[in-house]
Amino acid sequence: MFSLEQYFDNSRKSKKSKKPKKQHQYDHFAPPIVKDTLQEYITALAYSPDGTFLATGTAGGELILYRRQESIELLGITEQSLDCLAFSPDGNYLAAAGQDGHLRVWQMTDQQLIIDLDQSPRWIEHLDWSRDGKSLAFSNGRYVQVWDVAADQVITTLNFGESSVLGIAWHPTADLLAIAGYQGVKIWQATDWDEDPYHLNIPSATQVIRWSAEGKYLAAGNFDQTVVVLEWGNENPWVMQGFPGKVRSIDWSPINAKNDAPLITCASAEGIIVWEKESGKQTGWSGRVLEGHLAKVTNVAFQPHTTLLASGGADGQVCIWNKAHKLGQSLPGGKLEISCLAWHPQGTEIAAGTDEGQLLIWNQTTEGQGFA
Repeated sequence: MFSLEQYFDNSRKSKKSKKPKKQHQYDHFAPPIVKDTLQEYITALAYSPDGTFLATGTAGGELILYRRQESIELLGITEQSLDCLAFSPDGNYLAAAGQDGHLRVWQMTDQQLIIDLDQSPRWIEHLDWSRDGKSLAFSNGRYVQVWDVAADQVITTLNFGESSVLGIAWHPTADLLAIAGYQGVKIWQATDWDEDPYHLNIPSATQVIRWSAEGKYLAAGNFDQTVVVLEWGNENPWVMQGFPGKVRSIDWSPINAKNDAPLITCASAEGIIVWEKESGKQTGWSGRVLEGHLAKVTNVAFQPHTTLLASGGADGQVCIWNKAHKLGQSLPGGKLEISCLAWHPQGTEIAAGTDEGQLLIWNQTTEGQGFA
């Protein structure tokens, strides 16, 4: 069991008596491109799998597609937040949902709306696509519905039971669907929906779940300020504890590091914590804390195909961490909170949304191996 409580206690005491760290500056970085300024807080960003489109959702209900210099409005201002959006893995569809209780799906060949499913007055706060892009799971209070998009009909309705659903994650390589909420995570087999789910019992509510790229591990961030890591097939999960606050974001490196395991990172308060698997089957994970932000960290995300890590914070910075270890670059976005973050699928650019509706883009440059 790995605890960070002592570290954060000492860190916070020292920060009271010291001036804030000077921001890192790099003369080969130009200001970010302001792609657009929308009317409300940006709540969600997603690139299409081939990188052609960037979808952006806002707290005002807007949904805008960007393609090079073109923007396509799929939804205008509704004054009801758009809370989740995702492209299907094959790129054929875009799904979006939120406070108005409508699940909408667009066909990307012509950007035409093909499904508009009304689940109001309940909000839809979470959705995720199956690995083959044929099934879409979305939350509906204490339930999750799994929808066959091509047939436009429900496949099954799953009762989480203990609470409203707080997270959904399809397994990346198997027919498994993980659902999070109060008292942990339940994992259903898509080959037999009637079979009782596996229950990862956690004495709290789980708010963030994420499978590793190969699906060997599942990470769960919890209200009791712990992170639980389950190796699928192993009944004894690891528990990391001692975080100073809510775990806001979790990500796995897309490639393995040492000991044939990926890195896992999460954001809590103003810190970023990275774990690396120790050698031996029954051993745990060693952790390190990355410092660079001056306010809460809102998002962490690994670059595709590498262990380069990006983080966004309420201080308006996007930090780039070489091998998820050393601060290599600090990309100032202004004084606005970074509300969401996304990598281009080829890793050539980073998109960030702010709490004032700005959409910022940093492009990778050859000079200094950095972003501009």
